[in-house]
Amino acid sequence: MHCSSYKALLDRYAEGSLLAPKVLAVREHVRTCADCAALLHELKMVDGLLETLSAPPEPAPNFTFAVMAEVRSKPAPRPARIDLFRWAAGYVLAGWALIALWMNLAGISIASWGERAAAGFSSATAAFGSLSSSSLHAFGHQTPSVALFVTLLLLLDLGLAIGVALFHRTVRPHLAAVLAPLREVE
Repeated sequence: MHCSSYKALLDRYAEGSLLAPKVLAVREHVRTCADCAALLHELKMVDGLLETLSAPPEPAPNFTFAVMAEVRSKPAPRPARIDLFRWAAGYVLAGWALIALWMNLAGISIASWGERAAAGFSSATAAFGSLSSSSLHAFGHQTPSVALFVTLLLLLDLGLAIGVALFHRTVRPHLAAVLAPLREVE
């Protein structure tokens, strides 16, 4: 056997929990190997030092009460708040970027759309009638598909708003109740 095999047995040899055939082999190896003999001596010294240690002191009788009183005196941690304005602004920017990308893919340049919209708005006379005619003038033959896309985007917004409201009213309280015991453990 190699030294590494004997070194794995030295701890049990020092404790006296090694079986008889192995005890004889380890004893013979320790007599001939200075490294293993030094390690065995070190293990015996550590075991001796551990035996001289006294039991750890008992905590004060009111230790738990004092710790809990200290915890209660601290302010409750506030949950992280989501900056809704930044989230909404990012969502609106992403929506308009999608509209611009879609218009570009549909062959409507943003510059020509702006010129058409300005011309359409400047010639408007009645509020609602001119709005529909100016949008027709701005988008040309693409007006129905633009209207469909904007309608779908608004429906997506409505769905997201309903989803956030449902999450806030139903899922969030249930999730908080499930996670509350986990927070107490920490």
